[in-house]
Amino acid sequence: MNDKLRNNFEDAFSRFDFKKVRQVMRLLEWTWAGSDEIPTEPDMEETVRHLFDEASNSLSKENSSSAWSTGGFKVEVFNSGNVNIEFVAEDSCVDWEE
Repeated sequence: MNDKLRNNFEDAFSRFDFKKVRQVMRLLEWTWAGSDEIPTEPDMEETVRHLFDEASNSLSKENSSSAWSTGGFKVEVFNSGNVNIEFVAEDSCVDWEE
């Protein structure tokens, strides 16, 4: 993993509002599998760091990006060094085959 990717992750991580995400989770009564409790901010931070590690380890020169997600969080890294951290409460996708 290159330094630019790690630095950009740390910058995005420091700007991410885990407190806001926890408020949304509380409002939606969102828990993770195997738990009856809403995740704590440290739990969420650990999860996002893990997703970054997995995504960055999966990034290759053949793929322009790599994304990993769980528990509502998605971390996407790009060969350019860009990093995107998201909390997704709802998603819908259709893959049209013709």
